[in-house]
Amino acid sequence: MYTTQNNFNKNKTHKKSAKLPVFQDDTDLQNFLRRNLEESLQQLIRVSVTTMVKTEMESLRAELPTPPIFNGYYPRHLSSPYGRIENIPVPRFREGFTSDCQPQTLQVFDHEQQRFLNIVAEMHRMGISQRKVKQLAKLCFGMNISTTTISQVHKELAETEAAKLNSRSLQGIKYRYLIMDGIWIKAKGYGWESDDAVMLCAVGIREDGTEDIIGFTIAKGEDQESWEGYISLLISRGLDVQSLQLIIADDGAGLRAAKDRLLPRVKIQVCIVHKMRNVMNKTSRKHRKAVTAGLKDIYASTTKDEATAKAKALIKQWYTSEPKAMESLRFHFEDTLTYLEFSPELWSKLRTSNIIERLFREVRRRMKVMDNSFNSTESASNYSASILGNLQEVYMN
Repeated sequence: MYTTQNNFNKNKTHKKSAKLPVFQDDTDLQNFLRRNLEESLQQLIRVSVTTMVKTEMESLRAELPTPPIFNGYYPRHLSSPYGRIENIPVPRFREGFTSDCQPQTLQVFDHEQQRFLNIVAEMHRMGISQRKVKQLAKLCFGMNISTTTISQVHKELAETEAAKLNSRSLQGIKYRYLIMDGIWIKAKGYGWESDDAVMLCAVGIREDGTEDIIGFTIAKGEDQESWEGYISLLISRGLDVQSLQLIIADDGAGLRAAKDRLLPRVKIQVCIVHKMRNVMNKTSRKHRKAVTAGLKDIYASTTKDEATAKAKALIKQWYTSEPKAMESLRFHFEDTLTYLEFSPELWSKLRTSNIIERLFREVRRRMKVMDNSFNSTESASNYSASILGNLQEVYMN
């Protein structure tokens, strides 16, 4: 009797455990219901759009003097808040259909196409190569997009960005400070002795500290002639030279000479990071740590007199053992202290060219997808415009 009852209990337990577990828990059940609802909504949208297209087609055929002739259907895809809806049948017209009687329903697909092309443009601006753009388009949208289409989208975008950066008027904008520098690229078609070119760029800072990428130009170098041409371009666009008080840059001779000729009243601030880097490059390895500490102490000063006194002491300490480094420190040293003449709240922005250097690091990263080389002047300008246009939106305040 005991054995029979025991077997009965075992069988009862076995029957309970043998039940097929359809859902693991309540969360799994909720996810199932949500997916089922989304599929139902997708089907509802597909049927609704298909019905709307069919209704408009019948209405057009009844109203037009020469009814359009259909030639089958082709599938179109549509993104919705409930996921991608594929293979919506859209009539193909053989003749008798003109743009002035375009059905409103079909404009949904035009908007979808434009949305997709906008995404392609944004991928370009973020520095994604054409090959990867094609892969992402296939992976995310299930679409095959040609390299020609990608290039055309990018060209149109770049032309728009160039207009924003290089053509917009600077009238009425009072920039107090300019950060100016250049980044070297490879570009063919300029007619110069080599393919080396430099993108000269300027970032403007207003009195309240807000920043703008003012624009750029492609030049053969950072010589005086190239910088004069770029500064003249900014002036022709309406740059208020009377409001301009300071130019922050490295210690390049070309920009300094151009500034002295075209903007003699404007002061110059030599980037202290460039100065320290130049000094350290001329310092031997065994003394580098000590000299670096001395340079940091100089630029921790709050007055010109204090900084100058510390610099003289450092030069005397290392002049015999590190003469090249100390000569580098002495060269235009006073121009590295110009920022001390301005409000302390702005010192972090005015004493270095870090703002534009940070932009250039991102430009270099994005240009690597083009192998840092361009086959024409147009491609160099276009790609620079799209990158800087995106960086203006992302990094500038």
